[in-house]
Amino acid sequence: MKPLIVVTRPNGRADDFINQCQKLNWQTLHLPLLNIVTKTDELNSLPEKINNSDTIFFVSPTAVSVVANIINWSKFSGRLVAVGHATSRAIQKYCGKDAIYPLDGNDSEAVLRLPIWNDSGRLLIICGENGRDFLANQLVLRGWQVDCANVYTRVANYPSHQQLSTIDSHDGEVAVVLTSTDIARIWCELWTSENAQIGKRLLYLTIHQRIGDFLRKNEIHEVIDCVSETEIVNTLKHRWEFL
Repeated sequence: MKPLIVVTRPNGRADDFINQCQKLNWQTLHLPLLNIVTKTDELNSLPEKINNSDTIFFVSPTAVSVVANIINWSKFSGRLVAVGHATSRAIQKYCGKDAIYPLDGNDSEAVLRLPIWNDSGRLLIICGENGRDFLANQLVLRGWQVDCANVYTRVANYPSHQQLSTIDSHDGEVAVVLTSTDIARIWCELWTSENAQIGKRLLYLTIHQRIGDFLRKNEIHEVIDCVSETEIVNTLKHRWEFL
């Protein structure tokens, strides 16, 4: 029986990863646990906010794709900053510009370690609603003027009982990829007291220790924390090499 990998990213964000897995002859089950809904009012105010900024920070590839066609990026002469390599690639793809990003991590803590924050300026953070405030708060303490554009919100999308039963009935290895704490929270809500043991016996892979810590607090212990989807694929290739 082929291994099964459960992909939980939103629609439009999982295609490349799913293609990688299928090329390796793994079965894939796409259960997008979040829907991305754009916020029109924030998008309408975005050009003015960008004009008032000299540095723009994108928190995710989703943030990039949502605003890519709103702005004529060739006219923006400031710095673009990405939370990690994947977001940097999205900026290059959608905006045609290079971005600064940390090489030693893919979170706000790593971004804060970049030397670009030594001189204060005007920063715009392009993000989703209810995101972390860590970077904004820290830079305000350093004298930066910080504004946020919450250009999208995340809406939970719960799979059907039939889709979940596909996981339970699979005879081979099963791995679940969780790429945000919000997605992990929804996943844990799926497994009620009646079927909790099904969810707990699966293998989980994350792209950040913060997500893994959330799972472990929910009594899920077979968790491997990686730093990217590429590392997730390589980890599973090694684990499933002889299947």
